[in-house]
Amino acid sequence: MSSALNSVFGGSGIGSLVSTALSIGSMAFPPLGIANAVSNLLAGGIGQAVGQAVQTLCRESGMPKFVGDIVNQIAGQVLGGMMKPVDRGCADHVGGNHGIQDSIKDFVKDLCQKIIEATRKNLDKDGEEGCGGKGGKGKSGATAGSWLQAIAIAMGEIAGDKAAQMVDLSKKMSDLNANGQELTGKLEGLGKDDAKGRGDIQSQQSDNAREFSVVQAQFQATSQEFSILQNTFSNALKSIGEGLTTMGRKG
Repeated sequence: MSSALNSVFGGSGIGSLVSTALSIGSMAFPPLGIANAVSNLLAGGIGQAVGQAVQTLCRESGMPKFVGDIVNQIAGQVLGGMMKPVDRGCADHVGGNHGIQDSIKDFVKDLCQKIIEATRKNLDKDGEEGCGGKGGKGKSGATAGSWLQAIAIAMGEIAGDKAAQMVDLSKKMSDLNANGQELTGKLEGLGKDDAKGRGDIQSQQSDNAREFSVVQAQFQATSQEFSILQNTFSNALKSIGEGLTTMGRKG
């Protein structure tokens, strides 16, 4: 049952939510139900992060409220379509766990801050290059279109950063796998009477295997997180692009 969930979410980072969910609900609810409940929590967390980021940008950086409303509406539509059917009892059981609640709060806080920072950076850059509104005035004179472009680029960058993490973790797994094969070759080359040498190599093999398992779990969790972010952001980007086209025609 644990392996079924870990294959979906991994066992580290965001994937640790599944381990916690499994420990509190595996006897009462099926693995797929628990996995779907956690997926819905993550999707909801993304919606919260976007909403909080928009509120901060409107309050502190001059984003027009109607632009924030557009972004929130798009995010709500996209995330609503991603919600999976889950038994109410299972959803309440998983979502009511304090450990899972804390993990979701940390996830929302981190993602919210990333959206804010990336949007501000892109808007500032847009203004410096003379594209932040009709006068290239940056945040204070940015048009609705430049705000939407900035937050759309921010979403793409966040998903891209997550993809880069996956590449790094994949390389670590490859290196650890190669090291394991090298250790196996060394062990095979030792004589059966070399107890100390064999013991040392077997100890290294155990350490390598444990590290590989940790990195593999991190990769699985990061992959799932990327999948949810990518699906959300790609659909949001499409909707924002369509909105910009409509605004351009009206302008």
